[in-house]
Amino acid sequence: MSQAGDATVDLINSFNEKISKVAPGAVGIQLGLMAAVGVACLCAFSVLRPNNSVVYQPKVKYATDEKRPPKIGKGLFDWVAPVLQVGEQEMMRLIGLDAVAYLRFLRMCRNRAYQAVPCDAVIVELVS
Repeated sequence: MSQAGDATVDLINSFNEKISKVAPGAVGIQLGLMAAVGVACLCAFSVLRPNNSVVYQPKVKYATDEKRPPKIGKGLFDWVAPVLQVGEQEMMRLIGLDAVAYLRFLRMCRNRAYQAVPCDAVIVELVS
């Protein structure tokens, strides 16, 4: 084999050795870190949203009456209830068919990911 082929095989072997040494604790630390970053972003949004309505709610000020979304209070988590309660017909009226189709696609992807996690756990146990 050539020098390039030997170097490639050595690189692949060293990568496989590093991958096999990943500890479950490292995965748990990464999950905890990403959860903390997500919560921090959510809190930052909740704090910044009431003070920057031009950025976070421009349609309230500039949209016509039929496209204007409902007003949301200035509290930290006042945005949660309208997000969870809005129906698909109202979203269609406010943001249009393309955006509603995209949101439905994202919901489908989320549901598929939820279904894939248990399947992946079973497959990993069967393979190892």
